[in-house]
Amino acid sequence: MLEVKTRGKRIWDSGFGRALRQAPFDKLRVNRAGEHLLKINGKTYYERGKIMKKPIIIMCLMLCISGCGFDKMDKGLNVLMHKDAGVAFGIIGYPDGKNKFGDETVYFWTMNNSSAMILPQTSTTTGMVGMTPVYGTTTYNQVVPVNCNCLIKLIADENNVLISYEWRGNNCGCRSYNDKLGRYYEQMQEK
Repeated sequence: MLEVKTRGKRIWDSGFGRALRQAPFDKLRVNRAGEHLLKINGKTYYERGKIMKKPIIIMCLMLCISGCGFDKMDKGLNVLMHKDAGVAFGIIGYPDGKNKFGDETVYFWTMNNSSAMILPQTSTTTGMVGMTPVYGTTTYNQVVPVNCNCLIKLIADENNVLISYEWRGNNCGCRSYNDKLGRYYEQMQEK
């Protein structure tokens, strides 16, 4: 439990309503359930659900679509090194393009797509009815835009043997490549 003690300072947190903002308070606590407990002149007022739910949900969503869980991608690409580029084409499909730089060839796979996810959101409304604090919650759906992207580059030497790789992207963009390379890595470990 977090406890903030002050001595007669005024509240400037808009969540407690205008009447409380003007009053001096004795102490403010925030418990693990996210309730703000406010003590004014010996009387306790509380406000429920003031944890920032929307940013927390969005941060969790971004963590899910960020680059976490890509150990298979690196392991699979590492196993492809020193093999013919045709092996990579058989595993992750034909590349979207290639570029020549001297004796080296860069094969690349790209994916970029925008979509939207519908996430439930909860909003808390607080106020005062006379001297009694009141609150209510509203649940609604909000559309959150999501950008899925992935770029894989495999560099082959003059004999078309893979010598290095580079990739970047997020989970929803690289998922299919990650899965294919993960299966290939596991097959190679069994041999």
